[in-house]
Amino acid sequence: MRGGSQPHFVDAVPDDAAALLREICETHLVQYREDAAAYARGDTHFAMTVQGVRYAKLPVSRFRLWCLE
Repeated sequence: MRGGSQPHFVDAVPDDAAALLREICETHLVQYREDAAAYARGDTHFAMTVQGVRYAKLPVSRFRLWCLE
């Protein structure tokens, strides 16, 4: 640590991070959820709709499962 300062935890989300967090929730988390559901069914592909756009034949990825964990 520099200057002998004590570590501190962030106790609130900065206001300017709200848009980024909303984007993550509306895109990535939907993709992870649909990927995990497809994997659990034994499917190799899945479809999803994000922000009004339909995506079809997306390959199931174990990496997305790892990200979701």
